[in-house]
Formats: sequence, structure tokens, C-alpha cells
Amino acid sequence: MKSIQVNPFIIGAYAGSHCFCDCERETDELVQDLTNVRNVVLVAQRRMGKTGLLLHTFHQEKISKHYNVFFIDIFATASVREFVYAFGNAIIDQLKPRGRKFLDRFFKP
Repeated sequence: MKSIQVNPFIIGAYAGSHCFCDCERETDELVQDLTNVRNVVLVAQRRMGKTGLLLHTFHQEKISKHYNVFFIDIFATASVREFVYAFGNAIIDQLKPRGRKFLDRFFKP
């Protein structure tokens, strides 16, 4: 009889901290870096969990309660115009649930 291996990791969208394992040190470092306004570059091979680590970090209370976080996958953008469009859509989609007043305050010069 052949046994079937099942991947215990969720592939795709971030499923929450209850499904995220390990990387506590890396998450803490990223939270520290972000709260101290440091630039960060994550480098690793494809499919190693960079996006998952970022999304997990963005859901930490120290980040999610005090910052507006916009995640934009710019891989498919081929021009500055497409990038600006993706960036604007991400901002509007993120702030829309918070109401018009919040959006107006965000875009106020």
C-alpha cells in the first residue's frame, strides 16, 4: 500500500498567525526594523516564504494597529503607469473599509 504525503503548509493567501510556524526571530526583527523606519531587503530563492513572512509581520499587533500597510505585487507591472495604477488601487482597497472620512484624511495634502 502506498502512503500519500500531504503538505501541511498552506500555499496562496495568508491564513493567519495560527497557521504560521517558525520564523519568530525573523518576524521580531522585521517588526523592529519597520517600527524603527529601517529599509529592509528580503533575499531568498523562489517559494521560500518571503511573502508569507511579510504578510505575517504586517499582521502583528505592533504593525497592524499603528500603520497602514499596503501589499502590492508589482511583478506583472510593465511600466511606471501600471505601477502607479496598482499602487493607487492597493491604497484605495485597503482604506475603503475604513470609510470616506479616513480616505479624505489620507489624501489631504
